[in-house]
Amino acid sequence: MRRENVTELLKNYRSYKYAINRYDRHKPGAAAGVASYDAMPSGSGASEYFFDLNARMADMGTTNNADYKDYLEYKRVVQDIEGGLDELTDEEQSVVRLKWMEDMSLRDIAKRKQYSVETVKRNHKRALEKLGICYRFIKVPQIEPVTLRGSEHYHHQENPNNRLTLL
Repeated sequence: MRRENVTELLKNYRSYKYAINRYDRHKPGAAAGVASYDAMPSGSGASEYFFDLNARMADMGTTNNADYKDYLEYKRVVQDIEGGLDELTDEEQSVVRLKWMEDMSLRDIAKRKQYSVETVKRNHKRALEKLGICYRFIKVPQIEPVTLRGSEHYHHQENPNNRLTLL
């Protein structure tokens, strides 16, 4: 994989992970539409108690099949990124995380770790080379925002060239 694709994956890792967590937190539960209140105490507050325990917030609006496909794509990419990072030495992994996931400069990383800038650059270069090999068969998601009814959703569709395009 080319260096710029490796760095794009690393730069977007936190966003991918956040999107996965939001989808997981808000996806509809299997029992949400078929709730049985038979075991619930009757009277005021029973339904509120049930929804306090089981309901999910509705701020995502409705999700559809394209949302689910995006979720699966992000989840796969996050697992691939984490798997590649696990193949690095502790020093290489630390430099990559600080540089690409915490948005620090190599100079700031060198100060923080009390290393020379050259040592940090060497670790960074070696890490990106290893990740290029690890990520050889990963496709970088090409997902752009599409505004639908007041909220942003991201969708993609496979095309014959194995590139992701917008619906």
